[in-house]
Amino acid sequence: MKSELHPYFPFSRSPHVVEEFHEYLKSTPNKKHISREEKFKLVAWLADPTAKPTCQKDYSRRNYAQKTYRWDENTQELFAIAKKDKGGDRIVITEDEILRVVESVHTKDHGGWDATWENVSKKYCGIVRSDVIFLIKRCGMCQVDPRKRAKGVQAESPGSAEAEASPSASAEAEAPAPSPPMTPLAFNFEFHEFPSDEYLYDDLDGQNEGNDAIQFWQAEGWEQDGWLKDMMMSIDPSLLSLSYDFLMGEDSGSSSNAYGGYDFGR
Repeated sequence: MKSELHPYFPFSRSPHVVEEFHEYLKSTPNKKHISREEKFKLVAWLADPTAKPTCQKDYSRRNYAQKTYRWDENTQELFAIAKKDKGGDRIVITEDEILRVVESVHTKDHGGWDATWENVSKKYCGIVRSDVIFLIKRCGMCQVDPRKRAKGVQAESPGSAEAEASPSASAEAEAPAPSPPMTPLAFNFEFHEFPSDEYLYDDLDGQNEGNDAIQFWQAEGWEQDGWLKDMMMSIDPSLLSLSYDFLMGEDSGSSSNAYGGYDFGR
């Protein structure tokens, strides 16, 4: 009813669409398109069956026209003869008629690409699907209210669109499960004062007092000064202990008298 009260011509009355379609036909030639001149020649061979070809090329054209088309004197229409089990004969449309034919079919209900192409291809010959798509893309009413789309590009439902567009939804789907909190390692060092500053030794490796102390313990000078050895051996072994809540591979590097003691029995 809306189309009857308010005729709408989205293509033929839009100069820019007419110009764009004209350029489209020039840039994308198709053997299924039929020019006005070619249609005139086909009608000539069909309207006068007594006409005699003058060359081999004309013979071929006449035979092709008689097998593929028929001319209706009453309607003055050229029809493409349907192949077996392929529906009825179709009206032949020339290139300059494509725009108005597609417009007349499409504006009946503003169907989508597939619906419009189905209606066009059943009744007309000389139009290809890409022609229909090109024009429907430029229909102003369909751009405002695209009720129908071609297969594969149909609009999604609001629910699926929101789910896809929501950043939080995708973040929740991709976020890994949280890792359990890590308990920090606890260290408990007991430091004891060395009983005297008199027993100095060289830092042999520059890294670890404990290793130097062991070497000092085992040195020949230590064995010769028995009184020093006796004094050191009299030290309470508990003063040399180092306790860990967690077994570590490295020891203290302190250079002061207060140091983490070693169990020299290792």
